[in-house]
Amino acid sequence: MKKIAIALIAMLLLCASVFAATIDTSKFETIEDFNGLPIGVQTAVLYEELIQDRVPDTEFQYYTMPTDMILALKSGKVAAYLVEAVGYGVHKANHPELGTFKEVPGYISASNIIGNNDKQERLLAEMNEFIKKGYENGLLGDDGSLYQYWIADFDPLTDNVGVKDFEFTGENGTLNIAVEGGYEPFSFVSDGNLAGFDVEFICRFCVEYGYKPVFNEIPFESIAPGVETGKFDIGMNIVVSEERNETGTLSDIYYTCPVYLVVMGSEEETAPVVSSSTVSSFTKIEDFNGLPIGVQTAVLYEELIQDRVPDTQFQYYTMPTDMILALKSGKVAAYLVEAVGYGVHKANHPDLDVFPEVPGYISASN
Repeated sequence: MKKIAIALIAMLLLCASVFAATIDTSKFETIEDFNGLPIGVQTAVLYEELIQDRVPDTEFQYYTMPTDMILALKSGKVAAYLVEAVGYGVHKANHPELGTFKEVPGYISASNIIGNNDKQERLLAEMNEFIKKGYENGLLGDDGSLYQYWIADFDPLTDNVGVKDFEFTGENGTLNIAVEGGYEPFSFVSDGNLAGFDVEFICRFCVEYGYKPVFNEIPFESIAPGVETGKFDIGMNIVVSEERNETGTLSDIYYTCPVYLVVMGSEEETAPVVSSSTVSSFTKIEDFNGLPIGVQTAVLYEELIQDRVPDTQFQYYTMPTDMILALKSGKVAAYLVEAVGYGVHKANHPDLDVFPEVPGYISASN
């Protein structure tokens, strides 16, 4: 059994200068003003096609996870990033310091890509029939029940309709469904239940047509290739484009929404809750008492110090990148991570540092 040190990660005073480097876009009037500046976009969503002719000198920066784009924006690595309005609503709820540029880059329409296998013809016909009926019966559309629940009134703390809420007969077989799995409100895990707009949509489809879904949570950029080779029967939430129409078999459109250019908000909105200068004077773990500390969900590292910081509210995060972002945004004073993980964090974020006092050790086994 191996003993592993747990580190309490704080920001160096260098952190203040990192955020001072945020790119100021407050005086920009048109999208052309971003020309030559880096703009973030999630890999494979193709949102850059909406503006690339207007910013010919811009190098788009590609990210796997939305949190990586937010972190890049707050670190000044990009001047803005592109995201659909649905995703921005979640980003804004968690990061009120974000804002949107006054000009909307454009609109996207999403469909589902159907696997290149012997089920394709039947599934395409059934999917298009289901989508058509969805617009007619109030399931789909801006006023539809899915849009209202997952988009207009989405609450990440309470809205978690998902796989466990449906019963599947499987009389017509199983379907391998490809979803991203970490992108609220489309597909995400809540209390062990895969939930979201796309998940509820495909579960309803499977119930109606007698299938049992088997969900595969994979990176977004791997969905279309996996479906096109026939590995998956259906890939969810694929942006309609000429390129996709040529390489894949797409269903009819099941939702449309605008794409925003996300920028930093006003100075008042971006003010941190905890400043790096506050933590720099701390000499012992008790000094963190009453300040928020981040920890990854279910790892239980907080048990090492909770008796020493009884007034602290621990903030729980699914992904390590979320903890780093929370620290850099001043939402937590520090976060707990094992020494092995810290090495990776430090390599990618040299402005991080460990608090001098080690909170404790954990033992790992299989």
